[in-house]
Amino acid sequence: MPIKIFTFICVSALLTITGVMIARAIIIDVAKNKSTEISTYTGDTEQYIESLTTDIHKIYTQNKNVKDFPVLFKLRPYLTNKRLPSVLRFPEGAIETIYPYGWCDNAARMMIFALSQKGLSAKQWNMITPVAGHSALVIDDNGREIFADPFYGILFQNSDGEPISSQKGKALFSSGETPLKAISKDSNTTFYQDFDKVMMAAQSEPLEMATKLENIDDVILLGSVDGSSTDVHADGVKNKITPYWTYMGHRYDKSWVRSLKLDQPVRIDITLVKKPSQKIITSNKKPQIKGNTLTWNLKAGEVLIFKDGNSSFLWSELKSYIEVDQIKITPTKVQI
Repeated sequence: MPIKIFTFICVSALLTITGVMIARAIIIDVAKNKSTEISTYTGDTEQYIESLTTDIHKIYTQNKNVKDFPVLFKLRPYLTNKRLPSVLRFPEGAIETIYPYGWCDNAARMMIFALSQKGLSAKQWNMITPVAGHSALVIDDNGREIFADPFYGILFQNSDGEPISSQKGKALFSSGETPLKAISKDSNTTFYQDFDKVMMAAQSEPLEMATKLENIDDVILLGSVDGSSTDVHADGVKNKITPYWTYMGHRYDKSWVRSLKLDQPVRIDITLVKKPSQKIITSNKKPQIKGNTLTWNLKAGEVLIFKDGNSSFLWSELKSYIEVDQIKITPTKVQI
């Protein structure tokens, strides 16, 4: 390569990196300033958390119909990717603080960023029930865990009105109590109706999503072969096996482990929207592959396990998963 071309490439790369670093610094500074404006409450930690939860809930309620997201917001998954060097990677929640749009995980990250400006540590908290999925956050208040949900406008509290953790909240739900505190007239408690059955963990910590099906008399179909995973999501909810069988690989959190267990011999066919790659097949048992369809024949009681963290990145797709087009579970008459 001629020296001039090599020099041009090096200089261009250096200028690009420098530009990104400058833009990153400016955006983080803007986000820090905006985070201090979200809640101006200066009281104790408990009241500050409630005030901040209320203010972010109000913001997301007002913005719930925004669909035309700015380019920076759309680039967030790439700009915060852990594969980037720390000097180029944007901190989680900074972009959401500037553009408070999207869903529950965006609201959680925004609140985590705002809390960090006050020296409070928090983690995104992922929750899955047989019919729904949701994200909120848990805050570390000097060793005491406090649960907050800015998207739905919910806090957990005990009978004395004290804030509590998600685990304590689940225990109270299981005993028949309802430890919910709705913080506004727009608060939504629907997700928490099944909280006694919730599977949950902090982002990047192991979360086991175990689905058990019993006494299947006929074929179970999740979705139709139509090039989309949307109906797979809907049918997963309808059959109460969670909405998260819509992909093969890693889509949400590498720490998720998804499993299917049946009490009878079955054949499981998972058809993808495109030809599968070995990089995204994470099952504990090797499938048979024909076209876009992966097939497993399972014995009674055998568990099919997908470890999302074993998926590799598909550079051609700029993601680590392929969408599922259809899942077909067929009971077999004889032991396989």
